[in-house]
Amino acid sequence: MFWIVTTLSMFSVISAIAGPTISNHPVYTLAKTLAVDGVLTKNEMLQIQKEAFQHTDANGRVTPSLQEALTRVETEYRTIFQDEAAKTFQTTIAEIGGKMNPSAIGVPENNVPLWLAEKGPLYKFRSSEKIPTKAKYLVVGGGLLGSSAAKNLVGEDVVVLERGDQPAFGASGRNGGNIEMLKENFLTDYRGFLKVQEDLIRERFPNLPKEVVEYQAQRQSVYLMKFFQANVQEVMKTIDQAKIKADVSLNGWLRIAESVEEEAGLKAEIEFAKKLGITFEYWTPEQVEKMTGLKSKFSGRFIQQSGNYHPYKYVTQVMQYCIDRGVKFYTQTEVTKFEKLPNGNYMVHTNQGSMEVEKVILATNAYTRTLFPEFSFLEPRVSHISNFPHTKNTFNGMTVTKEKGDWYANFPQGEHYVDSDGVKRGTLHVGGGLDTPIPPEQINNPPFIEPIYQEVRGKTAELVPGTAGQPPNRAWSGLMAFTEDRAPVISFVHRNGVIDKNMILATTCNGYGGSQCAIGGKVAAQMAKTGQSPADVPDDLFSMGRFLTKKPLFVTRVPPICSKEFGLLKPIRFE
Repeated sequence: MFWIVTTLSMFSVISAIAGPTISNHPVYTLAKTLAVDGVLTKNEMLQIQKEAFQHTDANGRVTPSLQEALTRVETEYRTIFQDEAAKTFQTTIAEIGGKMNPSAIGVPENNVPLWLAEKGPLYKFRSSEKIPTKAKYLVVGGGLLGSSAAKNLVGEDVVVLERGDQPAFGASGRNGGNIEMLKENFLTDYRGFLKVQEDLIRERFPNLPKEVVEYQAQRQSVYLMKFFQANVQEVMKTIDQAKIKADVSLNGWLRIAESVEEEAGLKAEIEFAKKLGITFEYWTPEQVEKMTGLKSKFSGRFIQQSGNYHPYKYVTQVMQYCIDRGVKFYTQTEVTKFEKLPNGNYMVHTNQGSMEVEKVILATNAYTRTLFPEFSFLEPRVSHISNFPHTKNTFNGMTVTKEKGDWYANFPQGEHYVDSDGVKRGTLHVGGGLDTPIPPEQINNPPFIEPIYQEVRGKTAELVPGTAGQPPNRAWSGLMAFTEDRAPVISFVHRNGVIDKNMILATTCNGYGGSQCAIGGKVAAQMAKTGQSPADVPDDLFSMGRFLTKKPLFVTRVPPICSKEFGLLKPIRFE
């Protein structure tokens, strides 16, 4: 008898250490109790969720016993989940990094971008109850580019208007959080930066001689690479100047090739950058796997001056820096109309009243089409982003691009942790899929396209096997403005055949916002102050005028005194 009691006592101790068995796990027993009437409602599933959250590890991650209990709940009771209960069950699994039947994974309940998950210090901020009646400079848009423009106008009479409840409310708060040295989008298979420019020029001007296309592609590539490089420098300068803490991780950006042809293009790109004094690295498949944990048949191009950050934190702190130095900022203020006055100024009408301004900077990205529908050269598009919490973090702070640019991922620094086994984990932040054009009337409420989301999720499960069967805890669509040649627009506004030097349009997204916004805002501010376009942003590459003619704005012959290396010798300073 004594032996039996002792054995039972030991079993109890072992059970207590190992945790509850499946049959008596509180989550399973609760579900079994609630299911007696043959249906599980949303409210009942919320009770199960609450119980599940009490049995995670110290980091809120699923434990083996909890996973087994939830798997049994799904296996035995999935058929009696009401629709809303099924969504809540998926949310429960997603929040704790658990697994479920992959075929049952739908769109997450949570569509709030990670960056906007919490209200910041400038939520519903207004420098005064009413907007001023006059100002010298008006910046429309309080996102990445607008905040940069405001920073570079500090000391002047500046007003920033944001239609949303807080800074970065629009495209800046819905993006991928990447700072990339080069643009990602192209027309055909990726053949390297220089060849992409050739493709883009040839697409717009098919009758140009081959040597002209090659010369201009090289020339434009020089300007663009220097522009992107200047952006990283401006971001770092701003972070230092404004003492910004925005989870910045400039540990690099890796693009992994998908073919032998793309490998060759990346090699050519590396050599081209070298001529500009910019160092890119070529990584073998073995290096790719060692540094990221991703298996690849092909090599990759690594750029150190790139990475990821928290765009909302960044913008909010830049804007606070500006406010502290006299810039006036107003949220919940939507510009509805611009009226040109006889004195050359603008009467700007908003939902909060009207104000007269001397100079306007439109930092409104795709939203520009709601103010100027005729600017059809700005094509609104959406991309899709999902988050997978508690994922094993093998990226070492990098941003990774794969699948010809249709899949990118990073681990936002603010979500990092190390579990009890010493494993680095975090939220896998994944974006991509086809950048889908949308009609302008959908700009204020960009659609979420489930087939694209599911395609990206499936690709994520393939590339990062640890996420197979794991639903994302949030997913959303991000808004972008694409141009036909995929280059920025930083330009005095052209309307009715007239160039208006009192209004500057600055749109630098094209699907990779963080790569251009800081320098884009700086250049726009410079143009507002001087009334001139800097030599570093030539009209044929940056002016909106290039879309208002069928002829190229660049010289359609190769200067006879210039070699093919001519473009590489031209100084570009962005000062």
